Amino acid sequence: MPNRDQFIRKYDATPFDPSDRQEALAENARKILVGAFLESVDGVSAETGDDLPYILGGLLVGLACVMSSHVRTDDQSHADLRSSLIEMTPWAVDMMRSIYDLPPLPEA
Repeated sequence: MPNRDQFIRKYDATPFDPSDRQEALAENARKILVGAFLESVDGVSAETGDDLPYILGGLLVGLACVMSSHVRTDDQSHADLRSSLIEMTPWAVDMMRSIYDLPPLPEA
């Protein structure tokens, strides 16, 4: 899989190890979020995609709420959470693309 190799090189990634506690935790969180998305789009037409920004917005707010339950409730902690979400977004999109054997996107 040449595209997966590009992802591995770009992110210095190792193959998924389900016996690694942190990787298993991340995989479980991914499955929960995908499940929540599938529930949220039940009955939604995907023909135009007009509803997807609202679904994505709701999922992101939910994710921020869940993550904020593990940090202090102050401006700095919330700023750090926002920075982390922004910083990890390119990696997350490239990770999704690697699942479909697509190469990482070029840097913006």
